[in-house]
Amino acid sequence: MKRVLQALAVFVLTVGLAAGQTLQFEVQGGPVLTIKAKAEQQQWLVLGGKTIVAAVVDGRLVIQEFAWPPEPGPGPDPGPDPGPDPKPDPTPTHWQAAFFVESNNLDNLTPAQQSLLASLLVRKDLEAKGHRLVGVFDPDAMATATDPALKPWFSAVQGKIPCLALAPMDGGTIKVFPLPESKDALWKILEGKTLPPPSPPKQPPVCTGPRCRP
Repeated sequence: MKRVLQALAVFVLTVGLAAGQTLQFEVQGGPVLTIKAKAEQQQWLVLGGKTIVAAVVDGRLVIQEFAWPPEPGPGPDPGPDPGPDPKPDPTPTHWQAAFFVESNNLDNLTPAQQSLLASLLVRKDLEAKGHRLVGVFDPDAMATATDPALKPWFSAVQGKIPCLALAPMDGGTIKVFPLPESKDALWKILEGKTLPPPSPPKQPPVCTGPRCRP
């Protein structure tokens, strides 16, 4: 049968290979790579720099040129193109700002911090830079506050006073920073040139819109 197989392979080579590839191969690793066709009988021939495989599959003679490495089959369907990664929301450039400090502890603040809270010039500079001052609040005022828009602010700063709280002009998550040491430190925070505050809680207080001011 081997002689017949080889003779048939040479005969087919003289008249040309049949179109299409039908043989499947298996590869075994080790010190020597072993490649065999998945067939009942097979004969490997090298002719003109090409490797030809003649094999019997289901009683039928198959002649095929062997290419290495074999062409990969189609991979898994990647699914629809998700498109470009969504861009993160831009960092706000204008803020609503509120200061919180216990009036009984004002003497514990530095002169620069006291000036920051009392300076009319700072308030005007905030507006000139496109920001809005919500106010300067004592946490004891929370019990008597009548504007419901202030409640998220008081909730956000609990346990962090004295501090500065910021919310985007159109509403959003309220971020809390330690009370700035000076006017220059305040501007750096508003311009995003300082370290970010600690991560907010899982459900941070949210200013619901431009009404988040007295």
